[in-house]
Amino acid sequence: MSSRAFQSLRQTPNFVCSQCVLAARRTRVTTPPVRLLAQTTARWKSDLSKAPESATAKPKRKTSYESDLEEARRSLTVRYYEQEPTGEINELESEDAFVRSLDGTTELNKDLEQEYQNIMDIVEGKNANERFRAQFEKEILGAIEEKRRAAEGVKDATEAIEPIPQISEKPFRKESQRRLIRKLNTALERADKSSRRGGVIPKRNLIPLWRAYQAARQTLALSWNSVPQPAWDLLWKLFSYDDPASNPNRLSHVASLAKDLSAANIGLTPAQQVLTIESLFVENWEGDAVKNWKRCLPTLGAEDSSTFQAFWELGVRMFCETGDLDQGNRAAEKLLEHNSDPRILMALIRTYSEQGTEEAHVRAWEIYRRLLSLLGPKMKLEDYDQVISYFLAANQIENALQAFVDMMTSGSRDITRSKTLPPTIGNKFFFGKWLKRLIGAGELDGAHSVVKFMLGKQIQAAPIHINGLIGAWQRSGGVEDLEKADEIAWKMIESRLDFVRERREKAAERDDGPGSSQEPGPAPYPRATLETFSLMAENYRLRQLHEPMMRLWQAFNQAEISHDAFMMNQLLESYLQYGQVEEGSQLYRSLVSEGGVKPNSHTFMVLWKMHAINRSHINPDDLLNEMDNARSIFREMMKFEGVFGGEVDGQLARKILHTFRRLRDNHGFLVALTALRNNLNFLPTELLVLELAVGTTNLVWDNPRSRQRLRTEKKRMDLDIMRRREAVGKGAEEATPEERAQELFEYLVRFYTPQRTEEMEGVFDDERLLEDASRQMGVYDQSRSGQ
Repeated sequence: MSSRAFQSLRQTPNFVCSQCVLAARRTRVTTPPVRLLAQTTARWKSDLSKAPESATAKPKRKTSYESDLEEARRSLTVRYYEQEPTGEINELESEDAFVRSLDGTTELNKDLEQEYQNIMDIVEGKNANERFRAQFEKEILGAIEEKRRAAEGVKDATEAIEPIPQISEKPFRKESQRRLIRKLNTALERADKSSRRGGVIPKRNLIPLWRAYQAARQTLALSWNSVPQPAWDLLWKLFSYDDPASNPNRLSHVASLAKDLSAANIGLTPAQQVLTIESLFVENWEGDAVKNWKRCLPTLGAEDSSTFQAFWELGVRMFCETGDLDQGNRAAEKLLEHNSDPRILMALIRTYSEQGTEEAHVRAWEIYRRLLSLLGPKMKLEDYDQVISYFLAANQIENALQAFVDMMTSGSRDITRSKTLPPTIGNKFFFGKWLKRLIGAGELDGAHSVVKFMLGKQIQAAPIHINGLIGAWQRSGGVEDLEKADEIAWKMIESRLDFVRERREKAAERDDGPGSSQEPGPAPYPRATLETFSLMAENYRLRQLHEPMMRLWQAFNQAEISHDAFMMNQLLESYLQYGQVEEGSQLYRSLVSEGGVKPNSHTFMVLWKMHAINRSHINPDDLLNEMDNARSIFREMMKFEGVFGGEVDGQLARKILHTFRRLRDNHGFLVALTALRNNLNFLPTELLVLELAVGTTNLVWDNPRSRQRLRTEKKRMDLDIMRRREAVGKGAEEATPEERAQELFEYLVRFYTPQRTEEMEGVFDDERLLEDASRQMGVYDQSRSGQ
């Protein structure tokens, strides 16, 4: 207890410091040096609990003073306090809380986490690239992990952990056999410790345990009796851990372990027997699983059995999988008789739907209606989605539609009695809700079936929903999905082109409302929109399909849709991928100068990527021409300065500065750097300054030479900035982030300012060269006005 706490409590009656209580209760003996915190804590608690017993156990006659002292101890109230680093004194709840406060492992873990977070905040705050940050993390994580292991060691020492079951090595004579047993014991101990700490068994512990068990199985088979019952129980607990992420082969492991338990004449609990039957079924021993299920029917399936629910549910699922629907129905009825969850009928709905016969489809619909009546208001959206998924997979579109109507209307509308859909349901808005839900759930094939059903009912889908389906297919990346996306997209494009041709022929606008076509047969696909072309253009660019991209661009021009920057950017990227830079430049000029398309930040990023210096090495004779090209791109960018919103993307600014660095155009570099600061509020980060000073876009320190070079440039930069601060009297002050950014900017200006000798000053007029560069780059008027 601190002095402040003692001063605040010395005037309070009936309060005694815990250390004083210990001193009064314990006899003064010489104690050995403290080695472990756990031993100290245990000894302290033992003394505290045993002192009163020893005091009352003495048979000698008590004096008046001793009687008064004992009476005072009985009436004494002990309260425990702890002082925070801020000086605040908090009362602890109990004696156990005081004991825990002596254990410093919690604070040590917090300190380690804070230390790691502080370091990562520094790294991430500098906008470091991923490779640079990953290398930095790798170097510091080793030290942090060592401290963490030390903290866990202290925690293990302070916790009272039950002994972990071990398998004896004595029955095995060969050293190779004993080695396998030791490895198994080690893996078993490691996995059990992880489960005791957090209740979660990570995959990195279960996999080595299974490998060790598999390696030791033949050895264990020589003496199953050497495996104690607690070890079997622990193995079952770990291998049956129910988590698909940590234990994906759970049932396979359970099946193997159950065979070994049977060989060792170890009985299984009822719950273990049910899980064993399930594992046999999943591992393709369906016949054995069904046979064992029927054999265990009188015991595991008894009404008073603890496994009644799990046993009969397993029976329903197994019989549905094997196609024995009579047995499956009887098992389901057994559960429903005992008020079990009616959702077990889902397995029957799926199986009947998959059979494909009209009779089976009728039976599936009847079971769904029964499920709906049993659940009533307890029927969740997820339940409807599951049933709809079963119906759509079996191409029962009308049944799926009725189920969706039930979900939207709580079962108050019945559309099965009418041959035509009511207007409130048979429209693109109601079906649009359904399509949106199906696409969001990943039911893409089902959504496609709904689209075809709509067209057959003369209901034209909204383009936004079809575009969503196309985008979902493209994101899936499958060959069949991409083919379906292309097929539907081009049907929409053809519909758009037909509309344009018809409009030209009739010279009249066509109503775009639903059901406007009076021609018999299915409704046409909705007309392609700008989003449709954009989705296809981006997908073709990512797949590097240049010829389909050109065909798409031709159709886009014929569709008479206004051009936009996104479509232009995809085309420019496609030209860049195929090295057709000149064609890309011509496209940009035609769309921006003649077509009136307004570029955006991504457009200029593509233009800078298209510069020759960023694609390959150039001939020194072409260096001046490429300097002019770079300055022209910058001039074009400054002409559309408004698209940036007063702030440029950091990666775009980085690409610009590195382009001028590679061209060795110091004057263009200085003009670009200044214009980016004045016009687009950009200041370089410390990492970018180091890249530009070292002369690379990829800072690495995986070898001594690179690390030395990086340290040298960093030291030179810090020394130069510090001297500048000392010159203005700020050497002892810590720079604010804004001041630091400005200092880095000024250092970069000094670094790239050409250094001329007296002889060279008469040859090169840097002031005039800067003026020429600013004129070429479109910022001369701003530089003259003092900006």
